[in-house]
Amino acid sequence: MRVVKVPPNHTSARCNICGAIHRGKDVHIWRKQTDSFKCMNCNHSENADANASKNLAIKGIFKIIKSEKEEWFNKFDNLITK
Repeated sequence: MRVVKVPPNHTSARCNICGAIHRGKDVHIWRKQTDSFKCMNCNHSENADANASKNLAIKGIFKIIKSEKEEWFNKFDNLITK
């Protein structure tokens, strides 16, 4: 078995269904309980650890998150302030 080290940054804040990446400052919205995750974009709901592990299993997830997070942060800023 090959083990690949992946930075975990934002893997627990990313929806494994639609790819939305949530800001830490909005954690009270998308992670109301420590063990739960609810996407603010598609409303997908799942155990937080299961959601994060599915993201970690995606090849190149660190690069995906790095390239998409600001776009998602801006989208959610616009939704929350309206």
